[in-house]
Parts: sequence; structure tokens; C-alpha cells
Amino acid sequence: MLLSAHVLRQGPFGAPDLNHSFTQEAAFDTITFFVFTSSFLTTDNISNLTVAHPPLHQLQQAITNLANYDFRWIKEPNPEWAMQSKINPANNQHSLLAYSITT
Repeated sequence: MLLSAHVLRQGPFGAPDLNHSFTQEAAFDTITFFVFTSSFLTTDNISNLTVAHPPLHQLQQAITNLANYDFRWIKEPNPEWAMQSKINPANNQHSLLAYSITT
């Protein structure tokens, strides 16, 4: 359940209670994108990693497929956004990919 804007404004900034944490432990999954795109690993190293941990293959495939994709259109404002009745699935996917690549 999401808190209302009013409740958020009235409460303190940060975690809503002691059961919430906004920290993350160091993990390989956190830095995999940067390792793959840094040229630190050879093609053989990356292939071996994707065999050892199959979900990495999907990440590597997305990096390869989108290496030359121009995401700049996403930052352009859409003055007709309020009139949309649904989100174009292609735009939704591209926005998600741009977010995951830039964060």
C-alpha cells in the first residue's frame, strides 16, 4: 500500500519505521553492468560468466542489442501525456531499459 502525499508530507524524511532500510549490501549483481561495459573482461571472460550464471546472459544480450540504440527521445517532454489511454508497450520497454542502463 502506498502512502498518500499528505501522509508523506507530515512524516519524517527517510525510512517510515525501523523495519525499513534504504541500504544495500555489496553484491556482484549491483556492478555487473559496469563490469561488462568497462572492457575489463575479455569476451571469453564474459562468456564464461554467462555460462556460470545464466541470468547474466540476458543482461549481456541487452547490452549488445542496445549498444547503438538512441534513447534520447525518452527525455523529450510529451505534452499530450494526459490524453493517453494506455502506454505503448514499446515505449514502456525502452523506458525501463534506459532506466536500468543509466542507474
